[in-house]
Amino acid sequence: MEKQYTSTQIKPANKDLLILKKHFSGCFDKNGELDFDKFKKQMTKNEINFSKESYGMDWLGKSYARLLASDEATTLLKEDESFNQQRENANSENLLLKGDNLEVLKHLSNAYYEQIKMIYIDPPYNTGSDGFVYQDDRKFSVDELQDLAGISQERAKRILDFTQSKSNSHSAWLTFMYPRLYIAKQLLKEDGVIFISIDDNEVAQLRLLMDEIFGEENFVGNIAWESKTKSQNTKTSFNKLQPKIEYILLFTKKDKRRFNLIKKGEKK
Repeated sequence: MEKQYTSTQIKPANKDLLILKKHFSGCFDKNGELDFDKFKKQMTKNEINFSKESYGMDWLGKSYARLLASDEATTLLKEDESFNQQRENANSENLLLKGDNLEVLKHLSNAYYEQIKMIYIDPPYNTGSDGFVYQDDRKFSVDELQDLAGISQERAKRILDFTQSKSNSHSAWLTFMYPRLYIAKQLLKEDGVIFISIDDNEVAQLRLLMDEIFGEENFVGNIAWESKTKSQNTKTSFNKLQPKIEYILLFTKKDKRRFNLIKKGEKK
């Protein structure tokens, strides 16, 4: 008698969800999850309220990100004595700090306040395959966060749930980036500049975030560079082009600087 096999992987389509995606596609995140806040705003009868409308950027966790930017460091710096006592390192004038970069920035923020000429960072691109997940180790209760951030109990609970969920959503990425960029600005001199590498996944969000922290008037340019010069036969989503370009956003702290392009030579 022929053996019968039963598949447990086949699930019926959720027709209600398909209808929502068809008519309210802007209310779904990149992972296909419904954003109830966006959906409720779109369905509200009194959605048009000109007294409350303004141009800006908001996301779940923004109030928490601001709190992290001003919260005290929870770590101490410890000298690596064995490394520093090596002969080749004895007279070094450089500092190498290892650890969570937000904690490191907080340790630097007092001693190097407005002392840095240039910052270059290469943050997580949030591609879904680069290992970026946001999970915070700070422990706030719902009531504590509600009081500290000045938000509702419901929003405080949602924020704490998502900070422990190992999310790589846009909101998680922005919550991760905001306090780091906020402190980076404090470190820059008045004529300092910051370069940030990024790709298509978060370049739009990063530009808006930088406009908010550094000011739109301090945007210098978005440098596009060809990261891949050869075509590759890799599988991509049917509705996306294979990316060959990455970007470097350039902002100044305050004073405008003049930038000259380097001429392309034989060695590029």
